[in-house]
Amino acid sequence: MADVATGAPSETKHQKFLRYYGQYVGKTIGSVHRSFHQPDTTLKLPNGDIEEEYGLRRWEKCRIFFKYPSSTGIITAWRFEGESENCGENLP
Repeated sequence: MADVATGAPSETKHQKFLRYYGQYVGKTIGSVHRSFHQPDTTLKLPNGDIEEEYGLRRWEKCRIFFKYPSSTGIITAWRFEGESENCGENLP
């Protein structure tokens, strides 16, 4: 299926999920807090960075993690745990 406006192939739900959460890299962790409120868990990593975990209610089987240095609060990486078919449903 192609996008009518651009002629490009349509994104899968999982591709949209990856793009949506990838946009937070380079932003402050505060931008995540404004969107998702407080994390379920916060972990200090051996290198001193912080990793916050979010369990989004809409995806019981998909967990989102953001990593950032405590000195800057700028997100340097993100990841998810869960099956790709469970991560991407009902994006905002």
